[in-house]
This record gives sequence, structure tokens and C-alpha cells, in this order.
Amino acid sequence: MDKDKVKHGFVCTWCKNVWETPIEAEKCYDSHVYLTIEYIYGGIGSSEMPLECIVKKHEKGIVTKIATYTKQEEKKVNMRDR
Repeated sequence: MDKDKVKHGFVCTWCKNVWETPIEAEKCYDSHVYLTIEYIYGGIGSSEMPLECIVKKHEKGIVTKIATYTKQEEKKVNMRDR
């Protein structure tokens, strides 16, 4: 392995950037914001559409905001007509 290509330091576990100090790596991790969606389906024999979608905003290593979208109605739409 080429000695010039080896990096030593602390890695941000989100983006994999290498930093000189653990504080810099932690600040990098804390700067990343991302969303996750959790789908809640009904019981046995339920439709293929989820009953609820829970959106979670992850910021600075914690969940900062949650929004819940509940299914109001279900209608089929031909997207080509739009």
C-alpha cells in the first residue's frame, strides 16, 4: 500500500470524511440532516397502501421533528393524464 494514500485521523460515520480531531469528526456528523419514513400498515388483509406515514427528521444525532400523515382517502389516478 502506498504510504501517501493512507489517511490517519477520525472518521465521520455518516459521510466517511477523515478529520484530524474527534471534535471535528463529531461536528461533521452533527451537521448532516436526513429524513426517514416509517410506514404503518393495517392488519391481515389490509390494502397495499399504508394507513400512516411517519416522517422523522434526524438532526445533530437526534430526532428533531416528527410528522404523521394519515390516509384520508384512496383513489386511483392515471398519472399519464396529469
